[in-house]
Amino acid sequence: ARCCFRGTVAAYASAASRWLADGPHARFVVCESAVHDDRVMAGGADAGLEVVSRVSVHGRDGKPALFRVWTFRRRTASPGAADGERVSPSTAAMTAATPAGGERGGAGGIYPWQEEAIAVRDRAGRWTPQYARVLEDMGIPAERGSGRVG
Repeated sequence: ARCCFRGTVAAYASAASRWLADGPHARFVVCESAVHDDRVMAGGADAGLEVVSRVSVHGRDGKPALFRVWTFRRRTASPGAADGERVSPSTAAMTAATPAGGERGGAGGIYPWQEEAIAVRDRAGRWTPQYARVLEDMGIPAERGSGRVG
């Protein structure tokens, strides 16, 4: 399901790029269906942004991701470019960020960004410890309700 109420992910990325503060810590975060990775990466690239991290959220352990949480920052230079050299979106166009399959990221991974995955429920249907931590971080006791942690 897509929930773009005021435009596409490309429009959101473009608006974020205009309003994103300068500096190494400014971020734009967006959620999108896992089947629309190409739209997210292209929208970010066209807006002059690069992926910092991606979290894939799975409804159940072993099932395909339902959606992803993407974190972007301003693109300032491409690999091999001089420090501070800006790169046009058409030049960068996420070519370095389009790997051939796999799900690992970060140091030694196939993606040039940090890659994580969270499953809401394990194969037995119980909340996973990772999801329990998400609930606790939101102030929701993980032991409450029918989704007891396994």
